[in-house]
Amino acid sequence: MLAGAAPAAASQVPRISVSPIPSAPGTATTFEVLCGANTTSATLFGGVIGLSEQIPMHHVRGPTTGKFRATVMLPVNIAPGTYRPSIDCSNGFSGFAVVRVSPVPGGGALTGDGTTSTQTGTPLTEIGLGAIAIGVLGGAVALFLRPRAGSAR
Repeated sequence: MLAGAAPAAASQVPRISVSPIPSAPGTATTFEVLCGANTTSATLFGGVIGLSEQIPMHHVRGPTTGKFRATVMLPVNIAPGTYRPSIDCSNGFSGFAVVRVSPVPGGGALTGDGTTSTQTGTPLTEIGLGAIAIGVLGGAVALFLRPRAGSAR
């Protein structure tokens, strides 16, 4: 996604990209900005996406000057939607990144591996244990009442 800030001339607006598009909660997301000449640093303002307010971006070595990158982990509890964190360049120019956060694949929240329960002693816990007991009792009755091999009906 490309975005920029006005009122700078089009050639002075930083070019900003975000990948992947869309991003998912709990995954790595990379921000890249091309600030232009005479730029020594760039800062991503991550507060709107639940991260540190100021995240220094790293200079990208190569033929293009004034290019910076930061890869961050999106919070696992970030809600799906579109976010616009700003990026400031040390040469005075700034712009907005556009981050689209998709729902978690599979439709559920990233809440753990499912091996433990965090709440016990609630009415739902008692209902669940009751359902298990009924299932066990039903299985035992079915085994007891099944016809035996060689028995007459």
